[in-house]
Amino acid sequence: MVQLPSTAPSELRRAILLALAEQSTDIAKTIVYFIKERSVGELIAIRELRAKGIKNPGIPIIKLIEIGFIERGLGCYNLAKSVREWVNSRIPRSPRYFRDETDPHYTNPLPLIESILEELGLM
Repeated sequence: MVQLPSTAPSELRRAILLALAEQSTDIAKTIVYFIKERSVGELIAIRELRAKGIKNPGIPIIKLIEIGFIERGLGCYNLAKSVREWVNSRIPRSPRYFRDETDPHYTNPLPLIESILEELGLM
């Protein structure tokens, strides 16, 4: 079974466990969406999550806020600080900071998270 690295923040672990406990593909899709986007306006997030097939995106968003995976700012949603720092250390956003993928310190967590969610039958 695929496992998260021990350095993964507890908020990410709780989010995956929540998706598993509720057998929710909507929560799984929302987790992946916010890891990819990191910070996004409220209206854009709702629109884009609906486009991904989530009928009522507010429900998984609220649940992920409650467990501390994402935070609500002024008109936006952000990954929680610990999750954001963990993701940013592995997937720098700016092209000038992109690392060589052969670098042993480069570990894009998104394929790992997606494979965990797939193994759990949530993707």
